[in-house]
Amino acid sequence: MNSKLKLLAVLLLGGTLAACGSSSSSDPDPVNGNGNGGGTNGNGGGTNGNGGGTNGNGNGNGGDCGPFGCIEEDPETELNTQSPTFPFHETFDVPADAGNQVGLFFSTDYRALFSAELEQTATFPDGSAYDDPYPSFYFPTCCMWETDEETGERMWDTLIEDIDERQYVGKDSGGNGFMAISSARFTIGQMRPDIIDFGYVVDDLNFAKSNTTDAPVNSSWGELDLSSPYRVSFCLRDSGPAGAGTGGNLELYVDNNSGGNQDRSIHGVNSLLLRTPAESLEPGNRMVVNIPGDTYLVDNNGEQVGDILESTAAVVGTEQSFFQMRVSSGGYAVFSDLIIEYQDDLTSSYPVCEANGDLFSPELLRGQPFLGLPLDVNLDQSKDDFFGDEGTNFLAFPDETTRAFYSGTMGKSRFILQDGVARFGNSNWTMGNRHGADTSDSDTLEDLSGGMDLSEPYRIVMEIASLTDLSTNPDAQFNIAVDNNTSNTGNSIHAPNDILLNENHADLETGELIINVPGEITMNGNLIGTIDEHVGTEKSFLRFRCPGNCGNAEEGNTLGIGLSKILIEYQEEQETEELLTSWEMDLATTADGSDPLVDWLGGSGVVENGALVLNDARFAVGMTTTFAESEAQTTNGLDVGGRLDVSAEYRITIEYSSASGGTFMVLSDNNSTSQANSYHDHDSRTIRASVGGNDDPSGGFFDLNPEGGTIVFNSYRAYKENGGFFQFRSESGATLHITSIKWEKL
Repeated sequence: MNSKLKLLAVLLLGGTLAACGSSSSSDPDPVNGNGNGGGTNGNGGGTNGNGGGTNGNGNGNGGDCGPFGCIEEDPETELNTQSPTFPFHETFDVPADAGNQVGLFFSTDYRALFSAELEQTATFPDGSAYDDPYPSFYFPTCCMWETDEETGERMWDTLIEDIDERQYVGKDSGGNGFMAISSARFTIGQMRPDIIDFGYVVDDLNFAKSNTTDAPVNSSWGELDLSSPYRVSFCLRDSGPAGAGTGGNLELYVDNNSGGNQDRSIHGVNSLLLRTPAESLEPGNRMVVNIPGDTYLVDNNGEQVGDILESTAAVVGTEQSFFQMRVSSGGYAVFSDLIIEYQDDLTSSYPVCEANGDLFSPELLRGQPFLGLPLDVNLDQSKDDFFGDEGTNFLAFPDETTRAFYSGTMGKSRFILQDGVARFGNSNWTMGNRHGADTSDSDTLEDLSGGMDLSEPYRIVMEIASLTDLSTNPDAQFNIAVDNNTSNTGNSIHAPNDILLNENHADLETGELIINVPGEITMNGNLIGTIDEHVGTEKSFLRFRCPGNCGNAEEGNTLGIGLSKILIEYQEEQETEELLTSWEMDLATTADGSDPLVDWLGGSGVVENGALVLNDARFAVGMTTTFAESEAQTTNGLDVGGRLDVSAEYRITIEYSSASGGTFMVLSDNNSTSQANSYHDHDSRTIRASVGGNDDPSGGFFDLNPEGGTIVFNSYRAYKENGGFFQFRSESGATLHITSIKWEKL
C-alpha cells in the first residue's frame, strides 16, 4: 500500500464503525462488541473539535493543533508503505541454535520492514532525507542495548548484561518458539517517523522510535493497516512478578512507542488497548484483543476464561499504524503464536496454547523487609530504589522480600522523587499493596493481603512541600484511600468509608497535614475534617492519589502534590516484645523444632546419646516471627531485627562431645549460605571452627578436638540496637555432636 500522509491533517478515527465479522463454531470469540459513530462515541469536528463522551476521538478537521500542541509549519510528505498480509502469524521460531536469540529476532535478518526497499520521499525538518538506520519489523523500544555512558547513545552491537532476564526468544522442548519480556517493550511494524518535535536532533532514534514524549502531531508511522476492525491475539504461556515483584502490567498500544504514557499518541489515551496485571492472568490461555470489542482470555476450546479485561467501542488505528507490546517494571510475560487479523476474516482455529513455567527465569531482587509500624517513609532515595526497580534498598514485605512495599498503580512515570520530595500528579501509588486484581466493594477480609496492620487506631502524618499550579489546574485534588488500589472510590471492603481524605488543593496549605483514623484531620493545627469510624484491618494497605485534575507531574514543572514526609504510626504506643538477654538449647525439644526460638534452615538435627548431631545442616536462633514464617533470605545490608539483645557484648558457649570433617560456623543476622548476606556484610561470620583449624578464640577461630571440648566466644563485633539472631551451621561434611549451646548478654 502506498499512501500520502499530510501530517497535520486530522485523522478521524472511529467516526464510522464497521460491524464485526461473524465467527465459526470453532472461533474463540464469545463476546464481540460493536460500536457506532456519533453520540457518546462520536468524533470531534470543526477546527478544534473533541470527541464526545468516553470514547470520543479526533482533534478537528480545520486546525493544525493536536493533543501535544501546534506545529507552525505544515509540510506535506510521503511515507510509502507496504503492509504485511493479514492474518499475520508470528511463531517466534527464530532459525538459530539453542539459547537466547533475541538479537537475531530484532534484526532485519529475521524480519525486515516490508517497506524497507521502498523509496521514501519524506524529509526531516533539517531538510535531510528520510532514512531508518534500523529497519527491522520488530524494534526493541527499551532494554536491549547498552548505552554509551558519555553520550547516552545506544551501542547497537552490545546487548545489556542482563538481557536473558529482560528479553528472551527461544524454543521449548518441543521446538516451538516463544518470547519472554520483563520490564521491557518492543514495537511491531513501526517505521521511522518523519516529524519528531521542535527539539529534533538528526539521527536521534531515541526520540523517533522509542519514546514519544514529544509526539508527532496527528500522524502515525507504521506498516499495519488498522483502519478496519481487527483482532490481536497470542498464547500466554507464563506470567508473574519479576524484579521487586511489584506485579507489572501486560500492555498493548497502537501508534504509541512511549514507556507507558498512554496519551503519547495521535489517539490520545485510546492508544492503550490492554493493561492488566501480569500476575493476575492464568497462563495456558489465549489473550484476545478485539478492536472494537472486548478483551479476554480464552481456553483451547474457545471458552472465555475469567472476566472481560477491557472494552473498546471504536476502531483505534489508521492505514499506517504499529503496535507496541510492553511489560512494565515488576512483571514478566511469556507468549507465543502472535496473530494479527481482521475481524471479518478471522482464523478458523488457533494453535494449542500450553502453560510452561520453565521457559523463563526473571531476575528477582530482594529488599529490606517492613517490620511493622511506625513507618517513616524514606524519601531520600532514587525513584528506582523506592519502587524496587533496581538494587536492594527498597522496602519489601517481610514474608516476600522480592516484592516491593511501594508500587505505582497508575501513572508511575508521573511520580517524581527528587531531593527528598515525592511529587505526583495524574497518578496513584500504594503502600503495602499486593492485591493482584482490582479491589472492589465485594471483597472480604480473606481477599486482603496488605502488608500493614491497621486494625488499631492510627494516624498519617505528612509534610506538604508543594501544591499544584492552581492557575492551570484549579480543580486539583488529593486523596488517600484504604484497601482500594483503583482510581475510583468505593472499590474497597470498607466502601463507602474507604476514602480517608479527599481535599481540593485550593483548601490545603504547605505544612503539616495529620489524619487520625478515627479522629480529627488537621492542616497546620487547624481542624479541616473528622473521621468518625475506624477504617483498616490486620492486612491493609494505603493508596495515595493526585488525579488527572492535578496535571501531569514531570521534571521541570510544578504540577502534582509534593510530600517531604510520610509517617504512619499508631495513635497509642503499642507494646513490643522485650528482647531476650539469654538463651540455652534444650536438647529434649530442639531436635524436632519445637523450641520457639529455633528455625531449621536446611537439613535437620537428630538427638543421640544426649547430643544434637549436626551434619550438613543449619538452624537459626532468635529470628523474628514474621521473618521466620517466610522463605525470605537475608541479603547484604539487610536489617531484619531479631529476638536477642545484641546491643552490647555477649558470649556464646558451645559444648560438644566429638567433631569430624569440614567446617562449623556461627553467623550473625544471616539465614543464608553466603557470608555477605547480612546486615553486617562479611562480618556476619562470628565463629569458624574445624578439626585442624586455626585457634584464635579472640578472633572467632577455633580448632575442634575430635574427642570433644568447649567453644567460648566473647563477642567483638556485630552489635545492633533493634535485636538480632544467630545461625549455627555445619558444612563440607562436618559433623558436630553438640551437648549444649548457650547465648548470653554480658
